[in-house]
Amino acid sequence: MPHETLLEEMELTWGRFQREIAEPLRRLDEKEATLQGLNALHSGKPTNASKKRQKELLVIYEVRRTLEERAFYPEHEARSDSSAYRTVRKRLIQAENLPCLVCGVTYAITKNKKLTAQPKLNPYYARQMETHHRLIEWSISNAVDLGRFNRRVLPRLRERNPRDPLYASDLTQGALLSWIDHHPDNLWVLCDVHHRAKYVGIHQITGPIWGPMDLLKDEFHVQARRELGVGQGRPRGAKRRR
Repeated sequence: MPHETLLEEMELTWGRFQREIAEPLRRLDEKEATLQGLNALHSGKPTNASKKRQKELLVIYEVRRTLEERAFYPEHEARSDSSAYRTVRKRLIQAENLPCLVCGVTYAITKNKKLTAQPKLNPYYARQMETHHRLIEWSISNAVDLGRFNRRVLPRLRERNPRDPLYASDLTQGALLSWIDHHPDNLWVLCDVHHRAKYVGIHQITGPIWGPMDLLKDEFHVQARRELGVGQGRPRGAKRRR
């Protein structure tokens, strides 16, 4: 590699470091933005944060980026919840009281004024529970290839739920559309925040960021909520659905 090219590569690398790591760290509290804090990002070792906050906080840094997305959908009718979808949704959310996959809040909590105001039970201040089409969105169902679904997806569903009679044989086109619309295997229960809210909703951020949310340490969520201003209110973007 020519000397000039090597210098250019080094300058680009240094510039990226400044933008993505050094500058965000400088915006942190001085006690947390120490060299030990930076090393902690890689080693997991505790920092010199005060003992009072050491158990609560992790040193985190923020990377902001803008995603330009071009999404294409097949022609379809305007979305109108089918009676079968409403039945399954009500069963999962109300009868089974399934928790949000990320934060653990439930329908029973959101409907109780005393419980929903408790951060330990409702850490992201969710207002309602919703269902998310996890594998295939309803709006793209008309573009799904039936043969590919039966070859690539159905065997895994059959393995996970061998007693489901629907999976005993290949799905027909009608059965596939029904499965997409309201089968529990294609629905996740999420709170409105982790479903639609800006910065944290599955419809608002990329998969690599949203995917591990339910696996993150509590102290990481504490820091993230503080950065997003949760506690004073809630993440913007998840307006109540009527």
